[in-house]
Amino acid sequence: MPGVAATALSGTPVLRASSSALANAKSNGKLNKRAHGRSLRRGRGGPQCAIQDSDAATRAMTKQEDSQWSEDSFSCPVVPRMVVNGLELPLFEDVSTAHFRIRSGVVRTRCTKSKSLSAITGMNIYLKHEWEQATGSFKERGARNALLALTPEQRKLGVVAASAGNHALALAYHGADLGIPVTVLMPSIAPLIKITKCRALGARVILEGDSIA
Repeated sequence: MPGVAATALSGTPVLRASSSALANAKSNGKLNKRAHGRSLRRGRGGPQCAIQDSDAATRAMTKQEDSQWSEDSFSCPVVPRMVVNGLELPLFEDVSTAHFRIRSGVVRTRCTKSKSLSAITGMNIYLKHEWEQATGSFKERGARNALLALTPEQRKLGVVAASAGNHALALAYHGADLGIPVTVLMPSIAPLIKITKCRALGARVILEGDSIA
């Protein structure tokens, strides 16, 4: 898309719209802030500040909303990144981009209220059923996001990771799905079922050491 650049921030591309792209989108009636907000809440939206392409939503906008638009209203603010233990903490844009990127490859799992934990804490505690993922772990989310963030050249080379089980299995599963070679280093004490499944998914498994440290 002309005027839109993908900027890598800690390995996570974030869509940034230039002022010319915003001006063109506004004049064409294709930048719908309200529709984008609704779609994000429903889990179907793209990254924040991404240019939307919804003619139906555009037709539904009122002239009053259009008159209140300004280019500055849709500029992505520059937020300084916090660094903890030498690592940059992700921003909302990173999370939004990751959500948009992996949405078709992972299960949107349920959240159910835990009566016992809610009673103990005096709060409403909900548990997310990540065991419903294909490999039974939330690790799939990070694994798929990392794989999809690779350049075409990096995808050809493949990835290497060290894991005792869940991350290795998630990488093997999504690597096979995306056609990306995966090599995992696992300790000799790793569960046999994890090792077997990784190999069955086509990953190269190297057993080394008696711990993950």
